Amino acid sequence: MLRMASFPPDQDEVGLWVADHQREWLVGEAYRFAIEREASMIGVVDFDGVAEREGSLGYWFDRAAWGQGYSFEAAHAVTRLHLRKLGF
Repeated sequence: MLRMASFPPDQDEVGLWVADHQREWLVGEAYRFAIEREASMIGVVDFDGVAEREGSLGYWFDRAAWGQGYSFEAAHAVTRLHLRKLGF
């Protein structure tokens, strides 16, 4: 199922989402990574909804980072990680 995040994001929803990251990682439900450029966070890539060796790839970027290939590079890196390290 395709799910789009709201833009601009609701700050309360973002706070709840971030607060649950550690639990999700520890139980194997989701793996999220910040993407930085020149010491500034420009986006996030994640593998979410993990169950039975399947999950959904997702990402978001600051609008200034659009069209520069970051989403392709991030998706490729996370896909490689999950295929090689986690056995997906």
